[in-house]
Amino acid sequence: MSASIRILAASVFVLALPLSLGAQPREGSSRIEVKVEKDATTWITRNTEFAYVAHNPVAPEERGLIVQFESEVVRTTAKEGADGTIRAKAWRVKADGIQLEAWSGAYGGHEAWISGERIMIPTYGCCGASNAYSAVSAASGKVLYTSSGASPGAQVVSMEIPNTGPLGFRFVAVHGVHSATHETVLKSQNSLALITYASPAVPMQRIKVLQRQEGRIDDKYREVKLIWETDKPNAIQGGRLTLWQADGKREAAAVVGAGLRIMIGDHNLLLPVIGDRLDISRGIVPAEVVLIEEPVN
Repeated sequence: MSASIRILAASVFVLALPLSLGAQPREGSSRIEVKVEKDATTWITRNTEFAYVAHNPVAPEERGLIVQFESEVVRTTAKEGADGTIRAKAWRVKADGIQLEAWSGAYGGHEAWISGERIMIPTYGCCGASNAYSAVSAASGKVLYTSSGASPGAQVVSMEIPNTGPLGFRFVAVHGVHSATHETVLKSQNSLALITYASPAVPMQRIKVLQRQEGRIDDKYREVKLIWETDKPNAIQGGRLTLWQADGKREAAAVVGAGLRIMIGDHNLLLPVIGDRLDISRGIVPAEVVLIEEPVN
C-alpha cells in the first residue's frame, strides 16, 4: 500500500505600473505539491515572477517591457537533479502606456531572473556535470546564446560598439562539454564546444568546435577561457571590449579591429571580428580541431 500526501500552497503576485492611459495589473499564482509514495518523495514547485525592463533594444522609443516567467520544477528523492520548464511572456509598454503582447515561449531550466535586457535561465548540473545557462532576449523571446560553467558569466564576454544605439552590443558565449545540457546543445559525440555571437535581440552566428577524430572527450575540455585581443588594450575592461574603431558607425563592415582568443582545454583558437562576425576563414585554429558554422534561426 502506498500513501499519497499532497500539500498545496498558493500565493498571488501583482505587478502594477503607475497609473496611465494603458496601465493594467498583471498577476499569477505559485504553488507546491508534495507526493509521498513508498520510499520516494516528489515535490513540484510552480512559481510566477514579474519584472520590468526599462529599455526595449528593438524599440528604444517605447517605455520598455513587462516580463512574466513561470517556473515548474520537479524534484524527487529517487534521483539526483531536477526537471524543469520556464514559461515566459512579455508585453511592450508603448509611449502612451498601452501594453501590447510581444512574445511567449517555453524553455528548459530550473528558475529565471532578469539581467539587463536578458532573461537568464539556469539548468543546474548534477553528478559531475557543470551548470548550463540560456540567455533569452526580453525583446524578442529568442535564445541569444547558451553557455556553461560555474556562473552565468563564466564563459561569456561582450563587445560594445559606441554611439550606435541599444543594439550596438554583442555577446560571445561558449557552451562547453560535460554540462547539464551537453547532449541537447552539442549533439555530436565529437563536439568540444558551441560558440555563439549575438546582439541583445537575436543570435547572429553559431560555430561548432569539433575534434577531427572521434574519441573520448577528456574532462579537461570543460575548462574554457575567453580573452579579447586588440591593438588598443585600454579598450578592454575584464571581459568587455569597447570597439572605438567603429564609434558611431552602424554598418557591419565597420565592426573590425579585434580578435577573440578562445582556449578550450589545451586547444588555443584566435578568431578575428570582421564584418560584425567571428571570421573562421581567417582564424588561427589547431590542426586537431575543425570549425563549422550552424544555421541561425
